[in-house]
Amino acid sequence: MSSKSTAWMLLIAVAVVAVPSLARSQQTRQAQIKGEDTDYDRIVEDFIQFDIGNIRDPAAIQRIKARFNGLKSDDAIPALVAGLNRSTRMRASCPITALSSKLKGILQNSQDPEVGAHVLRNLELRDAGGYTRHIRGVHDAAEKQLIRLKTKAGAEKHFKRRFEDEGR
Repeated sequence: MSSKSTAWMLLIAVAVVAVPSLARSQQTRQAQIKGEDTDYDRIVEDFIQFDIGNIRDPAAIQRIKARFNGLKSDDAIPALVAGLNRSTRMRASCPITALSSKLKGILQNSQDPEVGAHVLRNLELRDAGGYTRHIRGVHDAAEKQLIRLKTKAGAEKHFKRRFEDEGR
């Protein structure tokens, strides 16, 4: 065989081995992404169970609190909203208060309008006795976040247009 055909055969062999390996790595990444959602859900569910008194082990409680306090990114919003909805259905006052506070904090710092939109689409506005104001507060924070981002985007657009007009 010539060196040229050997090189082609070697290239084909590498492709046959590499393509399935690449596909497996993409599947692994997708599974990790799905796993992250599950992690957020697990963190929120563990916190709810602790907050309603179902977990009493001091080491577990410390671990649960640390993981819950670590939820600060926009990615945690779906799990937090789902947890707040579950807590509201259970009328569990302590998780309602804690989850509402966490959601409002993330909404105030978020620069992604999808975060506020997700809350408005998925938050169940239901009566939770004296804690309904907390759920309403999350709803209001989501609306304010969207207004703030829309206003900011509108102002940037206005100033850009004004700058372009002055440059002419």
